Amino acid sequence: MRLACAVLVLAGCGRIAFDPLGDGGAGDATSDAASLPAMCGAFQPGWVLDPAVPIASLASTANDSKPFLLPDGLTLYFISDRLGTNDVFVARRSVRGGPFGTPSRVPVLSTDSDESGISLSDSMEAFITTNRPGSQNQDLWVAQYDSANQVFLTPQQVTGGANTASWEYEPSTGPDGNVVYYVTENYAGFPGGGDPVFTSRQSMLNFTAPQLVAPMASVNNEYGFTVSANGLVAMVASDRDGAGTSFIFVSVRPSTAVGFPTPSRMPQLEVSTDQGHAVLSVDGCEILFGAQTGTTYQLYVARWRQP
Repeated sequence: MRLACAVLVLAGCGRIAFDPLGDGGAGDATSDAASLPAMCGAFQPGWVLDPAVPIASLASTANDSKPFLLPDGLTLYFISDRLGTNDVFVARRSVRGGPFGTPSRVPVLSTDSDESGISLSDSMEAFITTNRPGSQNQDLWVAQYDSANQVFLTPQQVTGGANTASWEYEPSTGPDGNVVYYVTENYAGFPGGGDPVFTSRQSMLNFTAPQLVAPMASVNNEYGFTVSANGLVAMVASDRDGAGTSFIFVSVRPSTAVGFPTPSRMPQLEVSTDQGHAVLSVDGCEILFGAQTGTTYQLYVARWRQP
């Protein structure tokens, strides 16, 4: 496993250009998040990733997974069934790297059905995947954010070709919300499991048909696919190595002008027999993910440091 496989200038880069395939095409819009925190050196030479540990402040007897951390590093959204169905929860902390307070359910983003993932743009536009009424199976929906009243508006189903007759889950949006990565099942040529794809916005709700992100895809199963805020680091949970369990793989590219290389397995994140959806914090200091612990999924974190 080569964590320092490319020299990346992550410090101070924030949420910048998104080009999914590195071909200068869709997703090249830029975003300049205000007041970004100082960056750690994730995936840079001279930095090491400590083994993952449970996020003790969020421990529960339920299933907690699919985290998304806001750029300030203080607000964490995730999926949990601690109230019965898989809902969107939010937890906050006062300092980056510190413990989180008690999480609460986000009612407008949750239903009596199941939500299977959440990701937010810089403007707090929330992309969720859900099987709420109106969905074919699990579909991609989006909720605008009323910044004046600091509330999410009722989610609306994405139109166009982004939702298929199969399952869509675990979104990972670009900084401006115009590109959304997610997993769809039975993509053409990759039957039988989830495959990493992206869709591009045509209008407020209209998004293109999914396009495969190779070589992040395999003939096996991909369960979670995320791209970092700067578009340089992609992570996917997959059973592609034939071991019959899901591990987290990472792919690092030197710029958004090129595609992602073949991903490599991350042993520092192997805490159980089944790891899932992982995200890199905007400051480059933390990787957060869900993993099976006994009979439930719990949230874990691995931190970068200089020896």
